[in-house]
Amino acid sequence: MIRVFTADNRALAWHIKNILQSNSIEAEVRNDTLHSAQGGIPLNECNPEVWVVREADEQQALQLIDENSGIDLESAPPPWKCGSCGEQNLGQFDICWNCQAAYN
Repeated sequence: MIRVFTADNRALAWHIKNILQSNSIEAEVRNDTLHSAQGGIPLNECNPEVWVVREADEQQALQLIDENSGIDLESAPPPWKCGSCGEQNLGQFDICWNCQAAYN
């Protein structure tokens, strides 16, 4: 098994899995229930991941993800550090997940 995608939310992870499976690539979603553990474990370890079962399917899976995800991974905003509590946040968020302070 090999990880091919890390999502920001469960819905996107399942969407990617469905795309892969509709193209005969066996895949599974992992970590899709870890969002409730955020704060107890690092944020980047709580994100849902899509894994393909056969490593030989990796390149086709990556191509399908690139074509169908609707996300330009190259232009994602960089992570930012909260000025109030010092917590690291993903770039697409406008408020801190820890203290709800607005991004400046």
